[in-house]
Order: sequence, then structure tokens, then C-alpha cells
Amino acid sequence: GGIYGEFKIKTENPSEKDVVASLQKIKDVFEEDGYKNVNVYAIGKDKIRVETGYSKSSRTYAETYNKIASIAVGAITAT
Repeated sequence: GGIYGEFKIKTENPSEKDVVASLQKIKDVFEEDGYKNVNVYAIGKDKIRVETGYSKSSRTYAETYNKIASIAVGAITAT
């Protein structure tokens, strides 16, 4: 199975450089925690989408959901 979250960048008119840095940081956080198949990409100029799968043998749905939900702090919010 898989889970996704969409987030709005709080910064007004973020630069492309800022968005790319945010995308990479989010991807790195997931990969450091053992998630192998994480897709993180921009939607337009002010949103980010995170998609990842979970394996019943290594992650529960709740663990993965909470990981994605934890992104919605600081510079981005859930949409």
C-alpha cells in the first residue's frame, strides 16, 4: 500500500532554489529512516507532495502516516 500528503509552503513566493532544497530535505529525512521508495515533488510554485509505500513487515500504516504528518510543521502546512 501507499500513503501521500500534500503540503503548502508557508513562505510567500518561495524561490525555485528554496523549493528544490525543501524537496531534497524531505526525501533525505524519509530515506534516513529507512523508507526506500519515496517520491517528493513540487506541485506548482507553492505546494509539495510526498508519496511513499509501506511494507506490512517493516512499517505499519500508522507509522508511515505519522511520518508524513510530521512534515506539516515549520515552513509547510498540510493542504
